[in-house]
Amino acid sequence: MENNFERALADLGVTPFDADDFCSFSLQRDDQSSIVVNLFRDTNADLLRMSAYTSNIVPQSLSREFFVRFATAAMEPFRDNIGVGMTEESERLCVYYNVAMKDYKPGNSVIVLEALLRQVEKWDEILPFAAG
Repeated sequence: MENNFERALADLGVTPFDADDFCSFSLQRDDQSSIVVNLFRDTNADLLRMSAYTSNIVPQSLSREFFVRFATAAMEPFRDNIGVGMTEESERLCVYYNVAMKDYKPGNSVIVLEALLRQVEKWDEILPFAAG
């Protein structure tokens, strides 16, 4: 019997999770850059953790305006919205959202992925002007 995690992957049309509960893929843009998308099956919390990374890297120094915008967006998960952050091993911004699997509705993973991609596009437009 198919579970909600499998339904979410099927909706996205991507390969199954690996042995570590990860699924990763890249989406090619028209300008030949790509967006890396990671999915993590968190069975303990019953969440599909979705994240996508910007193509542009974060500058070494940031303008105050950019930092305030970034910090404000980082607080969005407290309002059940998409968050933004950075992982230690990456120079790129990561946008993320956790999809509850308990009440998963068909197509919800696609809706969230589209929202993540819109956020990645937004941040990629801002990053070239983020240096302080």
